[in-house]
Amino acid sequence: MNEFNTTESNLRVSQLSEEIEGIISDKIDGKLPSAIHEAVSREEERRYRQIKWFIAFVGVVGLGTFGTMANYLIEKAVDSRMEAKAGNLSESLDFMRFYTLTLKLDLGTSYSNEDRDAILTYLRTASKIDRVRHSKEFMAGLIQVAESFASSGQSSALDEIFSLYEREVLTSPTLVEAFLHHYGQDIVERNSIPANDSSMVTFEKLERAAGNNSEELALYYRILYTYKTSNDKKSAAINDLIGRVPNLNERDLSRLLAELFQRTRATNWQKKTTPGGIVFQTLIRRFLSDHANTLASKLQIPNDFIIEASKNGIPEDKVEPLAAAIANRLKK
Repeated sequence: MNEFNTTESNLRVSQLSEEIEGIISDKIDGKLPSAIHEAVSREEERRYRQIKWFIAFVGVVGLGTFGTMANYLIEKAVDSRMEAKAGNLSESLDFMRFYTLTLKLDLGTSYSNEDRDAILTYLRTASKIDRVRHSKEFMAGLIQVAESFASSGQSSALDEIFSLYEREVLTSPTLVEAFLHHYGQDIVERNSIPANDSSMVTFEKLERAAGNNSEELALYYRILYTYKTSNDKKSAAINDLIGRVPNLNERDLSRLLAELFQRTRATNWQKKTTPGGIVFQTLIRRFLSDHANTLASKLQIPNDFIIEASKNGIPEDKVEPLAAAIANRLKK
């Protein structure tokens, strides 16, 4: 098939070259002088100089050479179009491979380091192609990658993705939420604060972007981070943040409380408990214990309920019903 297309293209090129040579021969054999006369009458000296240059050029290189040059230029044009089509085909195949990997992530099956590296390689390339990175299909794949990588703790991969696609992340509510979970957990779980705190810088960008869509999630992680890094565990800053919680609408309030209650037991969200999960569980139980009175007052719930949660945690099947009930009662 490729050989046939090449033969057909060469035949068309040859025919077009012969037509060009015929036209030039006609002009040189007698039609060109009259054409010059008419052209000079219309456009005066400028057009006359152009035609004289053209005749001189043909006279110097010869008619045969001119035909060869025309043939060469036409072939290059055909090759360029073929290369462009090949490039588009290559892009399409690369995207199909990427999309296939995102489907694998969406199905919840495990993925290998090779899968992760292949995804990152594609994302590096796609970041330089505007028509790809701005397409809806690509964004759907990027969202799936971000959510899967965030849930599996791919910190370095997410750092790179954010640096490549910061604009897309900060303008997508779904991506903001996925990255908030990652960077929120990072700043809360870590044991020390680095001098160049890039995680906090990124979290604050996401926090600002959360505005109208994930405000409760940003507030949740901000409360825990402030509590953990405060020398005074009952500081005014923490009380002020807790004071913002009842101002959330019912849906967002229920979401924040569900996040809080869920993390009171590492087994609620981890199939196999990790050290990071224990750190989160311990931190939240201490927070509930230290601020039981303030939370009970702001949420209008019994103090004993907060104390019990701080000691034993809340079972997973009770998390969402309790959060929804508290939010609904407070907003009535």
